[in-house]
Amino acid sequence: MPLHRALHKPLAQWLTSGWQALVGREPTLDDYLFPRADGAPRLDQRAGAFRGHLVAAGSPTTFAGEPLTPYALRHTFSTLLTQGLAADIAHDRLMGHRAKDTKSFNYSAKLLPFLATELDKLAFDLPDDAPTFGAEPEGNL
Repeated sequence: MPLHRALHKPLAQWLTSGWQALVGREPTLDDYLFPRADGAPRLDQRAGAFRGHLVAAGSPTTFAGEPLTPYALRHTFSTLLTQGLAADIAHDRLMGHRAKDTKSFNYSAKLLPFLATELDKLAFDLPDDAPTFGAEPEGNL
């Protein structure tokens, strides 16, 4: 899945230091991006647990006085895609929706460069003081 250019550096930093500090070994291609401390998948989708993970990562848990939830972030992402004038097929695929036609379904790997281009239309930059991942992650991710 394509990743917005603003997230390349922090994600690389997470994979080279934060992930290993959390799990105790280097990640492999078969590992989950954000696992539990034992390397297993993090499957808890409750909003309270999600905010606990934000606290552990040193991130805010609210925006404009409203609590952050996975649903709220998904809604924000969809809005950003709309505001960035992403093509409808890119919007649907980046939101995780199934392809609406056989051609799109069967050739989805060929869509990756297109999706990356559409994703980069989003006007999004991380603030200079965004949390980073050093040798030891803050809290219990």
